[in-house]
Amino acid sequence: MAVPHSADQRSAGFLAQFTILGGAVRELWVTFGIKLLGIVAYSTINKTLVLWLSYDLGYSDTQAGCIVFGWSALMTLFTVLVGSLTDAIGLRKAFLLGVWICISARLVLAYTESRWLALGFGLVPLALGEALRTP
Repeated sequence: MAVPHSADQRSAGFLAQFTILGGAVRELWVTFGIKLLGIVAYSTINKTLVLWLSYDLGYSDTQAGCIVFGWSALMTLFTVLVGSLTDAIGLRKAFLLGVWICISARLVLAYTESRWLALGFGLVPLALGEALRTP
């Protein structure tokens, strides 16, 4: 007859599955950190993009909404298309390339006041970088 486990034993077993990460290699923690920062940055841009396009670049609300829709669709398309590239260059290189593209694109977005620079060298590369960072 099996002995039922107490709630303390079950929770200790559950937590033990995660405490093993304490001994993980440094690269895994760097990857987790980059992923966390990417999630925060993506969440922030999603919440502020329409306002930035409207107030700083002078687009109407309708135009800004269409740009955000197009950017989201482009990100989805890039995510589907970069699978072959990721297979060819490897997951690590694709991830790091995506990180550098995202950093560069966000710098363009932060410092440009030109519409065509913001869209062509900011949002489009950002969509590609986000796609490359997606597993």
